[in-house]
Amino acid sequence: MLCCRCGRPLKIVSLIDAPSIIERILRHLKLWDRPQRPPPTPAPRTLDYDVEIAAWEDDLGSFDGTE
Repeated sequence: MLCCRCGRPLKIVSLIDAPSIIERILRHLKLWDRPQRPPPTPAPRTLDYDVEIAAWEDDLGSFDGTE
């Protein structure tokens, strides 16, 4: 990876792996407690499936053996 300012190759000079330090940095940058996205809205429910099953039962009889 190259530096966008000077074009020289970038190199890793340090690694932060302590969770407490990572949290402090992210809190300082206001990136720690980001609001989560709400869950997606569920697909609208339809009764088409129930109608199809009812029509199928009428043709074949009920599933439990009773008529």
